[in-house]
Amino acid sequence: MKKIYFLVAVIMMNIFQLSAQISMNFTTHGIVPGDVYKYFNADTTAFDPGTGGANHTWTFTGLVINNNLQTQNYIDPATTPYASSFPAATYALEQGGTYVYYKSNTLGTFTEGIVSTTVTLPYPDDEKMFVYPFTYTNTFSDYFSGADTVAGVNYKRYGQITTTGDGWGKLIINGRTYNNVLRVKIVQVIHDFQINISTEDTIVSTRTETLNYHWYRQNSKNPLLNYTQVDMYLEDIPDPISSTKAIFVDNTVTGINDKTSEPVNLVVYPNPTTGFVNLETNYSSPQKLNIELTNASGQVVYYDLSSVKAGRNVQKLDVSTLPLGIYAIRMYNDESVVVRKLILQ
Repeated sequence: MKKIYFLVAVIMMNIFQLSAQISMNFTTHGIVPGDVYKYFNADTTAFDPGTGGANHTWTFTGLVINNNLQTQNYIDPATTPYASSFPAATYALEQGGTYVYYKSNTLGTFTEGIVSTTVTLPYPDDEKMFVYPFTYTNTFSDYFSGADTVAGVNYKRYGQITTTGDGWGKLIINGRTYNNVLRVKIVQVIHDFQINISTEDTIVSTRTETLNYHWYRQNSKNPLLNYTQVDMYLEDIPDPISSTKAIFVDNTVTGINDKTSEPVNLVVYPNPTTGFVNLETNYSSPQKLNIELTNASGQVVYYDLSSVKAGRNVQKLDVSTLPLGIYAIRMYNDESVVVRKLILQ
């Protein structure tokens, strides 16, 4: 019997270790109208995104970040001029007269199409960017396509996107450390064609290859760091006709290192429990804490970003509607993470 208990403990320990990794879902990372992305550009010279892997440390020392704050607003598609062409979209981005439309829900995030100054391209076969929940080692590929006709010219687009959670661990930017960060690698290839309808002669055929690395943490919808490289080719010509790189750094990264975070402390009781559990913490200053409840399959069944005051705090969590079994309660901030086993009986 002791051997059985030991095996169960080992299995649960492995599950708890897996659950300590960030898991993206619509509640924590889904974009909605009114959200804002504030960022700074950084110098791409000699920037190397590094390798992926488990419990990895990405160190970017000497990253030159400018002080020109950029703001990207996520807007309601209904307020845009082209809303009728994208009925499924839930938010949109606009820049320089170009609109990109997205759909985000509990299933994932999808690109619904794009409108430039010359062409409108809805994607009847939309582009699947994320599937929720999404975490380290998750990977998927998706094909997408769209078409439009303007002034006797047929515009066609098809492409493929591959999204991979290729690493998790610690991100260090100019001495500021962020723990429990997920890196997402996104590779996108787009083929664009402009065809004269009367003769079906291809006028222009281009291929755009985009490589993105995003570093996410659990309590922020936008990435802490975003590296993008875009290469454009004329089809069948090996060398790119243009190549650009960009680094976007979340505006919170450039501030003075926040020393208010303290190592997480957590007492859980009653345990085992039949319907509710108390989460007790004690801090010398106010804290922001992420709280996750994960079942034995590693699925996040509860998440909350909680603000607690200085001193002793007791938060009551109702678990009476959950199936009986063993769960992991995970609490973390930028300083540390703790995991406690919870038995619901």
